[in-house]
Amino acid sequence: MNRGGLSLGGVLCAALVTMLAGCGGAASREWEIAVENRGDVAVDFSITHGVQGPGVDSRGSASVGSVTKGKPVTLLVGPGMTVVRTVKVTRKDAVQELKPEVEIQAGKKYFVVVDADGKASGSVSNR
Repeated sequence: MNRGGLSLGGVLCAALVTMLAGCGGAASREWEIAVENRGDVAVDFSITHGVQGPGVDSRGSASVGSVTKGKPVTLLVGPGMTVVRTVKVTRKDAVQELKPEVEIQAGKKYFVVVDADGKASGSVSNR
């Protein structure tokens, strides 16, 4: 029965579309910067990021110390986009500095990995 232009099927369809649109919604609207240590020696990470331009200054930084071998650690999450400026990795007394200058949009992740030999690298992927 149709009252006021709405049918039961139409209401159910609209509810399903609304529910599906919300699935994974937060991840698709935010970027992420994460780190992982795959070596046996603890590592310190320090990252600068942000966008600068006429009328815009959204620079920031984050750091985490003594990251041991194990699961990835999320340092930053934010809306819109950002640019990863510098990544400083300290392992014992050895310091590596990456200058990726890479833009990450909402729904993307910049991931820094220190391998078993202590070499740091970064990559961009979907969240």
